[in-house]
Amino acid sequence: MNNKDVIIEDQYGQYQQGPLSDRVYLMKVKDTSKAQETLNVVDNLARKNNRSKVFGKITESMKTTFETNNYQIEASVPGLFCGSEDGHFVGKYFDEKRRILSDSLLISQVKETAIKKKNSSSEEMTTRFSPIKVLSKSDSYEIASLYKKTFESYPFPIFDPSFISDNMDNDVTYYGIYDHHRLISVSSAEKDPKNLNAEMSDFSTLPEYRKNGLATKLLIKMTNDLRELGYFTCFTIARAESFGMNITFAKAGYSFSGTLPNNTNIGGKIESMNVWYKNLK
Repeated sequence: MNNKDVIIEDQYGQYQQGPLSDRVYLMKVKDTSKAQETLNVVDNLARKNNRSKVFGKITESMKTTFETNNYQIEASVPGLFCGSEDGHFVGKYFDEKRRILSDSLLISQVKETAIKKKNSSSEEMTTRFSPIKVLSKSDSYEIASLYKKTFESYPFPIFDPSFISDNMDNDVTYYGIYDHHRLISVSSAEKDPKNLNAEMSDFSTLPEYRKNGLATKLLIKMTNDLRELGYFTCFTIARAESFGMNITFAKAGYSFSGTLPNNTNIGGKIESMNVWYKNLK
């Protein structure tokens, strides 16, 4: 049985769908004036493939169309599109059980703990590690190998070096930290040059190197680089039950935006995710 999620495109957008996360994900909208047509595509994909959730990233101009068709706003990011139009993460449920947070108390504790630590990061990093490096295609195998060691499952095929390499041709920049010649921590900035936003993603550190604040250092470096490139907004979709990742974004000055219930297969199961964002201008 093929349990992989696949990415498809048409004239209206780019979508991911499949059994792994049991969802349809509207990743990119190509024509915001075609809100109803785009909505029809994702709804039909969900019904045809018996998916229990549709999740999407849309513009403010598309909001009314989606809300009228039983989508709910799960998180919002001011100025997500070119710094001038707000963006919304929307969800629609074809199985009402999926809407229910499985561990709402823990998710609330993680959020409140992270918010208390906002803007408390330090950029200092022990000299035993290398300066942060922008990685290249020659590093793809090592990146994929690190991900294999740290994730039981992931919503995108990051265990495949060719996927990593292809991403580098499609506006994704990978960053890494080494201990001598060993890659020990990695992350990526998935840039959208058209809308001047970027998703901060794919953070992973080898277990024996955690507690060194390496993810925070990577995030600060990526955020500063994107600011210099003229980007307006950075955001992330982080595991809602992870104290470490939510605290990482809060420490770097990101703001909490909302929780996406039972959204993503990561770490071996479907988990709820939190959206954090930072406006760079």
